[in-house]
Amino acid sequence: PSGASAGIGFAVPVDTVNRVVPQIIRHGRYIRPTLGIRTDEELNRRLCELLKVRGVVVLRPAPGKPLAGGLRETTVGRDGAIALGDVIVAVEGKPIESVAQLLARLDDFKPGDTVGVTVMRQGRAATLPLTLGTDG
Repeated sequence: PSGASAGIGFAVPVDTVNRVVPQIIRHGRYIRPTLGIRTDEELNRRLCELLKVRGVVVLRPAPGKPLAGGLRETTVGRDGAIALGDVIVAVEGKPIESVAQLLARLDDFKPGDTVGVTVMRQGRAATLPLTLGTDG
C-alpha cells in the first residue's frame, strides 16, 4: 500500500446494510424507491431562488415513469411563463429543502411503501399519501 489511505475507515449504518445487501444479493443491484419525478439539484436551487420557494420543485415525470399519484408537474407556457407545479416540502413530516435531502429521505423506505408527502400547491400545504415506485 502507498500509505495514502492508511488509517481511514468507513462505517455503514446497520439499517442501510439490512436494506441494501438483501437487494444486491437478490437482484444484483440496489433498487431505489422513487416518486417518479425528474430532479436536478442545480436547477431546483435556481428555481427555488427565482420563485421564492423552499423544497423540491416537481419538474416533470422521470423518463418512462408515471408521477406518483396526484403530484403536479411544473410547466412552461409558450410565452415562457413558468406554471409552478407541486413543491415537495416534507416526507413523513421531515422537512425537505433539497434534492439530496429528498433522495436520502426516500431511502428510508422501499418501493411499494405508501408515504405522506407534503407539498405546497398554489400557496397551500397538502399531504398526499403516495406509493413509491422503483428507479428501474
